Amino acid sequence: MKYNDNRDLDIPIRDLSKKAKRIKSVIKVFRKHFLDKSSVLDVGTRDGYAVELLNKKGYQAEGIELLEHYVEHARKMGRPVTFGDMMDQSTLPEKKYDIIYSRHCIEHCRDSLTFMKSCEWLLNPNGNLFMIFPMESDNMLKRHEPYHMVNFPDKESFKKFLEKTNFKIIKLGPTYEFGLQKRKKKELFFIGEKSD
Repeated sequence: MKYNDNRDLDIPIRDLSKKAKRIKSVIKVFRKHFLDKSSVLDVGTRDGYAVELLNKKGYQAEGIELLEHYVEHARKMGRPVTFGDMMDQSTLPEKKYDIIYSRHCIEHCRDSLTFMKSCEWLLNPNGNLFMIFPMESDNMLKRHEPYHMVNFPDKESFKKFLEKTNFKIIKLGPTYEFGLQKRKKKELFFIGEKSD
C-alpha cells in the first residue's frame, strides 16, 4: 500500500480507540458472520486497536501496517502488529488466515488488483475477505490525491472489478445497510469468499 512509493509520509499517529464505537460495530459483524473462523489478519491496522478487540473476543488476530511508526506504536501497546506491504508479497506473513479484515485500505493502493491477489495468497481455502472502503466519484478521487489512488463510485463498479479476482460475493452494499453507520456515508461493505 505504498503512497506514491513513499513509506515516509508524515502521518501522525491517531489513537483509534477514540473511534471505539465504530470499531466495536465491526466486531459485531465478525461475531455474526465469522463464528466458525478464528484466525484474522487486519490489513492496514494502523495502531492495532481492532486487533486488540478481536483478540479479546476470542479470535487469533494479528495486524500488518505499511507505516513503520504505526508498527512501533502498536508494539509499544502490546499489540501483535508487523510491517507488511500488500504490493510486495515478500513482506507479507507466510501464515494463512481464515479472515482478512481491511478498512479504508484498498483505495490507497496503486494497484488494487495486486492488493486483492495478496489477500487471496494470505487466505486459507474458502477464507473470507471483509472490507470497508469509500464510494468515490472521479472528482472525489482527485480531491483526495495523492492518498487515494483507486475509486469505486458504486456497487456495480466494484462487482465488475471483482470479476478479475477469485472472490465470490457473500455481502456487498453501503455500510449503513449493515448497521455499521447510522447516517448514510458513502462507504461500501464487502464480505467475499475465496474460491479456488
